[in-house]
Amino acid sequence: MATQLIMDRWPQLIETVPELIESPGKLLYVGANKNRHHYMKELYDAGNEISVLEVWEPYVDGIRHKEMISSINIGDIREVSDIELKYSMYDYVLWWHGPEHITIHELAKTLYHIEKITKSIVILGSPWGKYPQGVVNGNPFETHEAYLDQKDYNQYGYETKTLGVRDVIDSNILAVKRLKPAKRMRRISFPSWLSVNGV
Repeated sequence: MATQLIMDRWPQLIETVPELIESPGKLLYVGANKNRHHYMKELYDAGNEISVLEVWEPYVDGIRHKEMISSINIGDIREVSDIELKYSMYDYVLWWHGPEHITIHELAKTLYHIEKITKSIVILGSPWGKYPQGVVNGNPFETHEAYLDQKDYNQYGYETKTLGVRDVIDSNILAVKRLKPAKRMRRISFPSWLSVNGV
């Protein structure tokens, strides 16, 4: 049964990022399984076209049939710049309760790559503070590798809001970064540029 803190996350998300409802677009949803795809129905009902990126193949098998998902890719968000997704860029990327599954040292580079495929807004959610978790359902990617605080996001230009109390189960950090439209263009690699121009 969902706690009040969990139930409060959706209103906070929509209050902070009303564009998800008011200006639906192409949305990359990072990390999902048949039992955990928070807000996917609400986002779909609002008119967003949802693509999923999931690292654990058995989880993908459980969501392939969902009509609200336009495409699914198996891959690691840390390598998102190298993954051939349905679109080269998305209006929104939602990585909801995922950043805690990578190490704090991998966060900066991962956020950089996420931002390179995002036209408008990157939205992140994670536990607030210490929340130990190991392998779940045989999935090693479920292990919590980092305990995150607001400063871990703020230093990369993300605005944060919290729910609950730090280090208390179900407490949450919402981190949002609105990107400047003029800089939103996915880069091709240097070798690709050379080959395209026949150099």
